Amino acid sequence: MDNFNKPFVAKSIPEFWQRWHISLSTWFRDYIFIPVGGNRRGPFVLAMAAMLVFFTSGLWHGANTTMIVFGISQGVLYIFDRFVFKPLDFIGGDKGTEHHVPLRRVIWDGFRQLKTGFFFMMTLVYFRSGSIQQAGEVFGKLWGTEKGVENTAGRLGNNALVPTLHVGTVIPLLLLLFLILDLFVMRVRVDIWLGKFVWWQRWIMYILMLLAILMFGGAINHPFVYFQF
Repeated sequence: MDNFNKPFVAKSIPEFWQRWHISLSTWFRDYIFIPVGGNRRGPFVLAMAAMLVFFTSGLWHGANTTMIVFGISQGVLYIFDRFVFKPLDFIGGDKGTEHHVPLRRVIWDGFRQLKTGFFFMMTLVYFRSGSIQQAGEVFGKLWGTEKGVENTAGRLGNNALVPTLHVGTVIPLLLLLFLILDLFVMRVRVDIWLGKFVWWQRWIMYILMLLAILMFGGAINHPFVYFQF
């Protein structure tokens, strides 16, 4: 199944979780959200069901405080978008047609996308931090109220020290290349797009992708992220 469907174009947290990790979100919907009432028993039950889903999702990723806070924060954002922000959608005005979208709607939808991505990434501080204290230090660094976080213990590996990320020239260039491909070439899933080429053209691209992984992937063995949970 499609597991990610451009989640960062989502205009709300509910829509985000319909696009992000779809297999996991679908499982939580079918086996927790719907059985406890879902959206058929009023707004209060809906809010409680959503909080239960995200609380459980946090525990699924790791039975510790940071993951629980991550899950609860997602639940709070979900409820805010569902009951507070969604009624404000009239601000964007008429949604227009497929071929013509009013400028007011474009600006409003763009703001909603930025808002959704921003708050989701803020909650990822809890997901990545080794403790609530460390998360507080990271937020302090982000907002300029702390001197910084130096050699703090990370979640990858056996609490190995996580150095500061140094972004050189390769990563921005590759991101630019992928952005261009996504905007102008890959209008469909990559496997479907590749299937349009003859076999020898596909294998040239496979080899180039393999070489890119070997050249830019780094020599350090990074374990599969879910092994730590």
